[in-house]
Amino acid sequence: MITEFIKRGKNKIFAYALIFTFLASLLLAPNIVLSHASSSKAQVSMIYERYYSSYSAQNGLVGNTIPLASGSVVIYKVESARANYTGSVGGTLDVYANITTYTIVFSNSLSTVNGYLTVQAFPNMTLTVLTNIPNLIGVIVNGTGTSTLVWSGFNSTKVSTFAYINGTGTVYLEFANGSEVANIPVTIKVGQPETVDLTLKLYTIQSVTSNLTTEVKLTVQINLPKRYQPLNFTTEINGQLFMASQENITPTQSYFNGSTVASLIWKGEGLGFAQSGLIGHVKAHFETVEFYGVNGTALGYVHMVSFNGTQSKLLGGSTSNVYFGEEKIVIYQGARVPQIHVESHGDVDINGKEVIVLVGNNGEVMSTALVSLSHKVIVNGTEGGTLVYLNLSGNMKVVVVTESNQTVNVSVVKPIQVQPAIVTIKGVQHQAQEVMVNSTGSIVFNVTLMMQGNVTVYKEVSGEVIELNSSNYFMVNNTVVVYDDPTTTYFIVYSQTTSTQAPQASTTQSSNTQSTNQTSSSQTSSAPGNSSVSKVMIAPSSSSTSGISTPEIAIIGIIIVIIVGALLIFVRKK
Repeated sequence: MITEFIKRGKNKIFAYALIFTFLASLLLAPNIVLSHASSSKAQVSMIYERYYSSYSAQNGLVGNTIPLASGSVVIYKVESARANYTGSVGGTLDVYANITTYTIVFSNSLSTVNGYLTVQAFPNMTLTVLTNIPNLIGVIVNGTGTSTLVWSGFNSTKVSTFAYINGTGTVYLEFANGSEVANIPVTIKVGQPETVDLTLKLYTIQSVTSNLTTEVKLTVQINLPKRYQPLNFTTEINGQLFMASQENITPTQSYFNGSTVASLIWKGEGLGFAQSGLIGHVKAHFETVEFYGVNGTALGYVHMVSFNGTQSKLLGGSTSNVYFGEEKIVIYQGARVPQIHVESHGDVDINGKEVIVLVGNNGEVMSTALVSLSHKVIVNGTEGGTLVYLNLSGNMKVVVVTESNQTVNVSVVKPIQVQPAIVTIKGVQHQAQEVMVNSTGSIVFNVTLMMQGNVTVYKEVSGEVIELNSSNYFMVNNTVVVYDDPTTTYFIVYSQTTSTQAPQASTTQSSNTQSTNQTSSSQTSSAPGNSSVSKVMIAPSSSSTSGISTPEIAIIGIIIVIIVGALLIFVRKK
């Protein structure tokens, strides 16, 4: 059909343009599809929990209630909600909370209760509590420095809930005890059960009545924090609106699913705005922790809101002890959770942002920035370290994190000259590339290889050719990346030998004697025969200074030339 269309003289120019557009679209289609796929919404699994409790004694003096002979009366109000979600980020989730009000009448006599508590926190952020002690009404967890209500109810002997604990923490178990609440702390470590035997004196409960009110609809945002971007916090609790902005963003190490990973913590706090005739003496604490695994990949986050304090009604003068906790646990689908032991760490400043870098026992790198590249190197001739390329919002930085937790800034330099050379090693001539650099301090540079084969990197020091430690250079595609405390001249030496010198090549004869006490951080031996040789297969290239153009660009260029030529011929004939 296109051929017939071209035959129409008045439409030839349009036809040629149509052919060009069609061919170009075929070449560019994969990139268009990829761009569309990368912009799709992230998939997550989310657990949402929310608990509120108000414990208000009705007898005695306000703020100092004393059980009377007839028995004290407590109004205990509980709000609870839990929901699971799996799907795309964006939009909201409707969650329904149940509100139950208990009227508890206590006697004025104490009874002795002997019992036990068993508390266990699991790596997947579940928490279980077992007890045979009566009147359990609340579980509060302090796992990050802030106490959060993670369960409220009445007289339960087994509790299963969710809670984030940063490796170790304290669980507080609350028991109704007349006008007051008995509070039992249990120190725990994630993955290990903790059992406590204890004796309590509790006021005896004479009667309990309960009233379940209509469900309350809550709207939960399905969103993600953005790396190093500000967060605004808001929540509504029992008619009070709490708002806050994050006070700071802190990079640190956090516990996540059995491992220590890099994390960012947003924190803020805000006072409530009273509604429904309440005077609030409550300050809400907001905290969001996002976790980052290997190469800075985001793994998930935990969002927590908590407060405890008192609330007084304008009418009636009653005062309530109130607790609130809200947790949103979000795991990004497809994220690999590393089982890594952190062996070293460092702090880096990237464009005014503090970034943490963690190095694992197998060389894995985790960071609050994205990690483009990492490689084990030797620093100062003896100490191990990891070369890390970091990217934060398009700002690049290269550092070495040493085994002693020191951070060394590394300059990325471009060679001022790269040319073919012949280098003689132990009487044998080898094809090579001579690389000239001009810099000070720790540097890294890369050179495009000019042929297939195994390569070894040397540098010229005081007229001698010294082999670099094999850890301090490595292959990425068809380039060799070199880390060093620099000299001026380097040689990329190929395993290929030559019987004659190339006319244009320079010749460097290496010394066969050992050289010691060199200042280079990468030198381990001056005996070339002892060097390690990295193996790499590359496509032949006639250029030793830069990478070749991509096939797509070459094809598009050819198409443009053909079409322009065709149009010129058409115009001349016309």
